[in-house]
Amino acid sequence: MYRPEGLFPATGIAKRAGADTWPKMPVAMRLGVILLGGLGAVSGLVGCSTTQGTAASSIWPTTSTSSDNDPVKLRDPVKVHVAFGQWNERAGNSKAARESYQEAIEKNPKSVDALLGLARLDILGGRLTEAEATIAKAFKQAPRDPQVRAAKGQLYEARGDWEAAIAEYRAAVHVAPEDAGFRFQLGTALAKSGDYAEALTELTRAQGPAVAHYNLGYILHEKGDRAAAEVQFAKALQFNPELEAASTILAQYRGARSQIADAALAGAESGLPVVKQVSGQVSARNSHDGDQPFKAENTIYRSETIPPPSGLSDAQQEQWMNQNIR
Repeated sequence: MYRPEGLFPATGIAKRAGADTWPKMPVAMRLGVILLGGLGAVSGLVGCSTTQGTAASSIWPTTSTSSDNDPVKLRDPVKVHVAFGQWNERAGNSKAARESYQEAIEKNPKSVDALLGLARLDILGGRLTEAEATIAKAFKQAPRDPQVRAAKGQLYEARGDWEAAIAEYRAAVHVAPEDAGFRFQLGTALAKSGDYAEALTELTRAQGPAVAHYNLGYILHEKGDRAAAEVQFAKALQFNPELEAASTILAQYRGARSQIADAALAGAESGLPVVKQVSGQVSARNSHDGDQPFKAENTIYRSETIPPPSGLSDAQQEQWMNQNIR
């Protein structure tokens, strides 16, 4: 799937209600669902979820000089550090992002944006105890902030506690019902938990039917349910015949199936067991410009690894897994 910038954060940076958005990292959480969105987005992204914050145009430093020639003054140093942190987080530079968030916290220990930025980095790095402590600090400052609730959802999701994660994402959606990013995170969590019907409803509200079916298909693909995934990809094309990610995956599915059938036929004709290497590589191109703001409706869930379809022999599975994602 694409990430929330282009389709699901795996880092999943969810935006604050009323603020401009930044791509989520990689939800977290990455084959190729069109989250044509990255919970997510720097993820977000990331989902897979990405932290979305205030747009750069409103928080970048200004360059004004006082009448007595004092040095250039920044409008809000804390927001500047947070902005740089989000930019580096989106770019995948975790070390620089962490340094920026820590500088912001040194200047203002109550900065919710900086605290959540650190928490997202810790979640991605598997430091869940540290992330929990940091999110608790943010929650103390802003218990009703939907971004805080979504961060708690990401933490529970990382722990595999789907019931708690879904409850937190619902809380975020309740506070900010028009925010497509939070609804996207809720939809993907529902799908991963196995509630496909409600997941499709939420994803459709966030992204429209074509992308919603594609993203649900990708999650099913990652779960190894290729038959159900293929149905969803086909439905995505019914709503949008030009959705290239869906048509590409369907073509590759069918190509892999054809190669397997050819191998079986060759074996039957020769009377010998024949194993034909299958290039069943599935990929989804993310054409989203990474410099543009995160748009959940354009998000595709993106995964680094692709499970092979069922029915392959050991040799065919090995060939499948040796393929690189294009």
